Amino acid sequence: MQTSKRLFALSKIPQVDHNTPLVPTSAPKNYEQIVKLGYDFAAPDTTTTNNAGYSTGTPLPTKTEIDRHAYPFSLNERMTVELLGRRATAAFGLPVSTAVTGSTAAYKHVYTPLNPQLETNLPVYTYIEKEGEPANPADITDDRKLPAAGLASINWTSGTDDAYLNGVSDWQPSGRVITPSAVNFNTAGTNHVVLDSQAGETSLKSGQAVVSIFPQASLGGTATVVGCNFRNVSIGYNTGTNFDAGYVCPEYAITGDSNSGLVRGSAPSGNPEITLSFSLVKTILFAQNFDPISKLRAQSQFSISFNYIAGLMPGITGTAIPFSANFKFLKLSVGSITQGDENGTATYDIVATVQAVGTDYGFSLEVFNKIASYATIS
Repeated sequence: MQTSKRLFALSKIPQVDHNTPLVPTSAPKNYEQIVKLGYDFAAPDTTTTNNAGYSTGTPLPTKTEIDRHAYPFSLNERMTVELLGRRATAAFGLPVSTAVTGSTAAYKHVYTPLNPQLETNLPVYTYIEKEGEPANPADITDDRKLPAAGLASINWTSGTDDAYLNGVSDWQPSGRVITPSAVNFNTAGTNHVVLDSQAGETSLKSGQAVVSIFPQASLGGTATVVGCNFRNVSIGYNTGTNFDAGYVCPEYAITGDSNSGLVRGSAPSGNPEITLSFSLVKTILFAQNFDPISKLRAQSQFSISFNYIAGLMPGITGTAIPFSANFKFLKLSVGSITQGDENGTATYDIVATVQAVGTDYGFSLEVFNKIASYATIS
């Protein structure tokens, strides 16, 4: 069977609650095609339990039951400035979105990690996977809907294998499976999915980035602008959600059937974790203005901004606004450093430790695009 026929989609907006999958609509289309590296379906995982060790009169179990269900999946995607916002919404929650002053059809979205003391419920989405979409629906071998997919972790990388900003994310749906999905990709008149060929989104390239390093633990100091002298950026975010240590507010896979096994009824996040590593080409500029070795020895704090710029937004009026995504780290110290050579170029390979600033996690992501809201279909 040709796995290249496989189709994947995720709802464009979050579910209204953890237990209600997004009902597909065709006007507007409220699902978006996933174009990921590889063709793997989600991995079904059913945990069973038995009564071995209980006083059954035999050392062997006499009863085995379904305990709970899981259906994890991973996505390896090339980021567009629009898709980056959708994945950031799944990781951090809905952003603070504002119209850009002096223009129309341009919006700024600011993401920060949730404060677990105030709010822990991240958005969840409805995930679809199908084995193609033949004219006769009975010929489809796989067609399932996995509701309440929550993002567990995501890692953004650039400057490694290709020129794109890439995102690898791990997801955990509730464990419930609905077949058939009732979501159509190509059926005339009832399409529910915005196909990749129709999306018209703007790619973010690693070469189109301005990297600025600030000497103080704020973004207000005089910056050292790296330009093209950086490599291999990796920005990781783990939501801290413990999907595996018991289910919070669980439900039965089949309503009212205790023998059907449990599925998740919620997935609150825990303590998030932010990681950062990157490489800098060794130049006189760094020796004079930003010496990573001195920063490591003194544990001096610094800040850094990775601003990926992808060109101007068409169709806006007023101020010319570029599509962009700016990862800002407010308070860092060098955790470790390796001096190496990459294709004959001497580099510093730096792992930075991200520190909190009061109740702030010291990290924010600003995304500029033409999407007015990530809570509604646009």
